Amino acid sequence: MRRGETLSLRWENVDFGAKLIRVPARAAKNGRNIDVPMSDYVLGLLLARWNIGNAGGYVLPSPIANKHLTANVRCW
Repeated sequence: MRRGETLSLRWENVDFGAKLIRVPARAAKNGRNIDVPMSDYVLGLLLARWNIGNAGGYVLPSPIANKHLTANVRCW
C-alpha cells in the first residue's frame, strides 16, 4: 500500500474475517479497487489498534477531529 492509502485507511475497509484491507478505487492512485491480504502480524497490529479506540472511522486518526494522519502531521 502507498503511504496516502495507508494514512487514509478507514475501519470500514478492514475485513478482519477475510484478513483483507480493501482499498476503494477513490482512495487508490491507480483508480482501481485493491484487496491487500493481511499477514498475521498486521492483523494483530490492527486488532490492537482497534482495541485502543476506533471512533471517527480512521485507522490512523489525526489529532484534528474527523481527519486522518497525513505526512505533515506529527503525532509525537
